[in-house]
Amino acid sequence: MQKITLLALFLSAPATAQELSSDRPDFSWSTQTVAPSDLILEAGLAYDLSQSSITLPQLLVRTGITDSLEFRITAPDISLQDQESAFGAASVGVKYATEVNEQIRIGLLPSIALPVTGEDRELSGIQSGLAFLWSLDTDTSVGIYGSLGTQARGIGGESGELSFEHFASMTLGWSVNDSISLFAEGYSLIGESTDIYADAGIIYLLKPTLQLDFYGGVPIADPSAAWIGFGISTFVDG
Repeated sequence: MQKITLLALFLSAPATAQELSSDRPDFSWSTQTVAPSDLILEAGLAYDLSQSSITLPQLLVRTGITDSLEFRITAPDISLQDQESAFGAASVGVKYATEVNEQIRIGLLPSIALPVTGEDRELSGIQSGLAFLWSLDTDTSVGIYGSLGTQARGIGGESGELSFEHFASMTLGWSVNDSISLFAEGYSLIGESTDIYADAGIIYLLKPTLQLDFYGGVPIADPSAAWIGFGISTFVDG
């Protein structure tokens, strides 16, 4: 999920010659990794317009292991609605990405997620996922990237039943200038039902190590269930 770097990095520079290559706020993941010993922190807030609920902090911490491999840890989200709160799952994973040629990059992102409350862990079990990532450099101010993968839920859960959800996404990014980038995206989640979503947003690079994003999205089948959000990403040189 990289935005302002869609031009500064995604279209030209190698993965290690980076300052800030964020994986938010869209559904797709970028094919850039964090350089060894460097750190990228990403966080944000989303507001569900139909349920009047807030989800935060959307905290993702990424650090480089090698030139092509990064370690990732996600803090559990908190959803707030009508003075009630619910906690999501914490997750860990790694992203491996490599260059096929001057225009194409690919990657893999395996991850494991675990609910933070004991009751949820017993009922839901562990969630495991694997995503294939791709990106295409069009040699213009426009870039295309996306992901394809699957995730299993209920591993070790109380019911003993596994469920699977598959997903696919494609994102189109456009650099307006050196500081502003736009994106539009479509993605689908396929499980017991098939749900299709669309989102779009704007990314503003305040400085090479600090990025803001503003976005919104909607389920195609139920436009009233739209959401909006904003976030921040920062780069720490190791």
